[in-house]
Amino acid sequence: MTAALSGCGGDPEPAGPAPTAAPAGAAPSASAPKPAPGGVAACRLVGEAVRAETLLDDGVVDAIVADTRRASPFLRAAGTRLGAAYRNAAEARGTPKEDAFVLSLKQSAGQMMQTCTTANLPTS
Repeated sequence: MTAALSGCGGDPEPAGPAPTAAPAGAAPSASAPKPAPGGVAACRLVGEAVRAETLLDDGVVDAIVADTRRASPFLRAAGTRLGAAYRNAAEARGTPKEDAFVLSLKQSAGQMMQTCTTANLPTS
């Protein structure tokens, strides 16, 4: 005995739309962690360096400046000024101008902290 099944024979019905690959440059999935906005680490680091008085320690200002490279233009400019003030202070070590350049470095750090506060980024 043969049973006739409906839908058998002939062209099969399509199973729905074929899956497509995500286009190049598509947004990452919602579960992927988003990087912190540029400047968050810089603001935290500058605050810590001012409180601990470590602005002249090797690598401290470099880390701050590096994080400002992907921050807002205002924070990037503050980081650039801080970096220049650090280089001047480092070059003036042991000279009669050292105190003036260290003061300039501290002022630049204070201005950067103010920029962070204005941008609602924590300095602690």
